[in-house]
Amino acid sequence: MKPALARAAQAAQDRCMVEVLEVRRATPRDAGEVTALLLACYGTLYRGWYPDAAVDRALPGLARAQPSLLASGRFRIATIGGEAAAVGGWSEPAENGRILRTGHVRHFGAHPDRLRRGAAGAILAECLEEAAAEGVVRMTCVSSLPAEPFYAAFGFTTTGFRLAAAPGGGRFGVALMERALTR
Repeated sequence: MKPALARAAQAAQDRCMVEVLEVRRATPRDAGEVTALLLACYGTLYRGWYPDAAVDRALPGLARAQPSLLASGRFRIATIGGEAAAVGGWSEPAENGRILRTGHVRHFGAHPDRLRRGAAGAILAECLEEAAAEGVVRMTCVSSLPAEPFYAAFGFTTTGFRLAAAPGGGRFGVALMERALTR
């Protein structure tokens, strides 16, 4: 086969390749990969929404994988073609030992090179389904401003806005969001 024809055939084959999306539960061993993905996500997607200096100061603390969340069994990592594409999870806090039946979306992010491929949405859908199956009736989210449309697409409504303290000092505007869950 002539080199030009071989290149054209390879390009056509590459376009036809299907990338496999897989979602699995994260473990504490995934901390480095989770942190790297969140650094890329927040470090890229927060620019233009928040002052660069504030992002730079807050980024190490914002993006650091949370060991208790990784160990909870409620945090996930999605891969596309074997590469980390998105992470996220949920928690259900207790107050004075009493379960509140309200869950919280936690530490979501998608790699900027793998946006809009369904990875973060697949994780969120699994989290919502799992929470409902466990008896959670309401899910809340403290969303960054750039992520607000993502959560709205999954039925979350914005109930307000506030300034949230950021690691390293400073404040970020966030959207307070929630949605009902049904079994």
